[in-house]
Amino acid sequence: SEYETKRKIRLSETILIILDISNYWEKKNRQIINSVIKESRATILVINKIDTIKNFSEQYIKDQISLLLPQTKDMPTFFISAKKKIGIEKLKNGILDFLNLWVRRINTAKLNKWLGETVNVNPPALKSGKEVKLKYITQISSRPPKFKIFSNFPDSINESYKRFLIRELKKTFDFKGVIVKLIFTKIKNPYEK
Repeated sequence: SEYETKRKIRLSETILIILDISNYWEKKNRQIINSVIKESRATILVINKIDTIKNFSEQYIKDQISLLLPQTKDMPTFFISAKKKIGIEKLKNGILDFLNLWVRRINTAKLNKWLGETVNVNPPALKSGKEVKLKYITQISSRPPKFKIFSNFPDSINESYKRFLIRELKKTFDFKGVIVKLIFTKIKNPYEK
């Protein structure tokens, strides 16, 4: 049932979504993937029964899935045949590599160097003519990796700039396929304008 699926997602930390190569585009698959992403779980896509199709392009199937669900664009994807034991070893190693990313913690000095350089190249939009400052970043948790950025005007940072920062953070620190959370909070310094 849908309730049981959602309950299992909430209770899990790592989820393998196994899709049949002959029906990966089905609507119910999209609903499950959306639920998993919403709950911020470590997610790996597994395309099964590859032995049932003679010639196929892994890249084409990955592209088709990311067209249907853009959130899966850099999600780790493995192609296997459970029946013929094809791709199982690669999947096991991929799960271990991915879990290492999921629990990673990034040094605060490195994070702040990255933030300074990123904002210098592409600063956030002004707030009523005033400069929006992103003063400091720290990682507050892992599983999923969650970061807090302190700003003088946290509420004025638009969604596209937040997505830009997440993309750059993932690229710089190699969080490929991992859901990364960014929280913006007000600088507590009373002298900060």
